[in-house]
Amino acid sequence: MPVIDKKNRKKISIKKVISAIPKPPIPKKLALAITAAVVVIGVIALILLLRGPSDEPVLLTVGSRNIVETEARYYLLSAARAVRERFPHADWEDIVRGVPLSELIRHEALSSIKSDYAIRMKAAELDTELTSEQMTGLDRILSDRIGYFGGARAFSDFLTQQGMNIDLFTHLNEITVLRANILDVLFGEDGTIPVMRWQLVAFAEEQGYIRTTHILRTTQDEHGERLMEADVQRQRAIAEYILPRATAGEDFFILLAEFGEDPGVMHPPHYYDFQRGTMDEEFEAAAFELFDYEISGIVETAFGYHIIKRLPIDPEAVRGAHANFELNKILVEWASEVEHSLSERWQNVNIRALYENFR
Repeated sequence: MPVIDKKNRKKISIKKVISAIPKPPIPKKLALAITAAVVVIGVIALILLLRGPSDEPVLLTVGSRNIVETEARYYLLSAARAVRERFPHADWEDIVRGVPLSELIRHEALSSIKSDYAIRMKAAELDTELTSEQMTGLDRILSDRIGYFGGARAFSDFLTQQGMNIDLFTHLNEITVLRANILDVLFGEDGTIPVMRWQLVAFAEEQGYIRTTHILRTTQDEHGERLMEADVQRQRAIAEYILPRATAGEDFFILLAEFGEDPGVMHPPHYYDFQRGTMDEEFEAAAFELFDYEISGIVETAFGYHIIKRLPIDPEAVRGAHANFELNKILVEWASEVEHSLSERWQNVNIRALYENFR
């Protein structure tokens, strides 16, 4: 509705009157909060769009949480993949650790569900639940994933192919952050569980951690294909030229800078910390035979010719691994305290068919 400008006797729209009113500046914190709220509202809308069916059957109850079919099958599939990796030659009905393989998978899936439930409950008890910043960050992850796949429907289809839905995707991301929060509360710089240096030394020894550096003369091209035989022999000759210089006491890191071809050690910190079963078999076997500061002969692997030097491991390098190891033990205890009840549907899931369907 128009109003009258008494001075000039003209009609002026209400919009112009309102736009002429000076607006107080929005505080920066309030602006950020509004932006975060807009992100959250947008993500909530996407969650409502992508959310799986609400009438899914409940396969088990853990604590006060009902685990519906999609979530239960996902945990079973994850456990199946892990167990099959550990026992690749076992048949589905073979007895492993005193039970049929399929029952071992069912047991490990249940343990994972209970562990994740315990994380959520203990995070509340320890007052380390998700912060507003973490919630906004998780919402942005979801939004970015949707953008990466080119839209909400495409992302939903991808999740379905992985045996997931949006609720489960959100739940797993939240558990990851909550676990990190608990880890920090218990083992962080000001954590409630102090860890002494001698404990880290003992852990590194018990878990078989070692530190090595090496000079590699590669026998692969940039595509991972083996070089021509003449080039392979040339690389071997260079390794044979380097070895006596290294064993005679020349600075190993200067030789590494001049002759090394492994990008992983060409820049600081110039070494690898690892356990058994994580490196190339021939490389690992040679490395574990060495004493601190000892240099190997020429070790041939699929990657090329290596001259390996073992270094003393710094206990601080395994602090993170130690904290995760200890937290896993604590989670086993917490999970054992969580009550559960299983439905007939849970017991009747065909784990072999589930695994083979998602291979």
